Amino acid sequence: MEYRVRSSLARLGAPRADLVLLHWDDLAARGPRGAGYTDAALWLADLQGKGLARGVGLTNFDSPSLLRVLDAGMPCAAHEVAYSVADRRPQLFVADVCARRNIPLLAYGVMAGGLLSDRLRGVPASKVSLDTPSRQHHGGWFQQAGGWQWVQDMLEALHTVGERHGVTGSAVALRWVLQQPGVAAAVVGARNANHVRSLQQAFTFSLGEEDLLDINAAYEGATRHPTTDVFVWERGGAF
Repeated sequence: MEYRVRSSLARLGAPRADLVLLHWDDLAARGPRGAGYTDAALWLADLQGKGLARGVGLTNFDSPSLLRVLDAGMPCAAHEVAYSVADRRPQLFVADVCARRNIPLLAYGVMAGGLLSDRLRGVPASKVSLDTPSRQHHGGWFQQAGGWQWVQDMLEALHTVGERHGVTGSAVALRWVLQQPGVAAAVVGARNANHVRSLQQAFTFSLGEEDLLDINAAYEGATRHPTTDVFVWERGGAF
């Protein structure tokens, strides 16, 4: 682990990282020398002690595993989870654990690999390409939840709210995540300057009660709502 962190720092030309996150794909699996994710988390904390990272945290840990790591003594600076207007699984369990332990949430997948962007509003499913791993992941999840028509209903609601505030639907999607309790920041990719400017609109307004009601009404139209923790479905578990 130390070798990987030092190698990354060398490529960046930086003496230390601001934040290093641990992801453990199979929570039942053991790594080298029989180490589990709790051991790895504590090793990561040791690297912070050596000055290689300002902070260390976790990504995609479900609530029981998160609690085990915290109870083992890891100083978790943040927990990164998939969180969007359409994927609200953090609200089921993880957000409460993080609130009780004073751990900020970092949200990724806010735009679902671009599937929640304005340019796909009104576009039929046959014209949508799942050409990236992110799109394949989120596209599969959307299919479980309600299919492409449900996504279109969400996009229409985001567009309606955006028109109310003079911003894009993408900015509304980002604003919604940023207004959720416990969310400290969102990780969003941008392919060009126009995309950046569109998302910057998220910091020019706040969502009111009417806005949230419109968005939630579209969300409730899903044929299935998840009942399991973050990343459980991705690990082969129930939806």
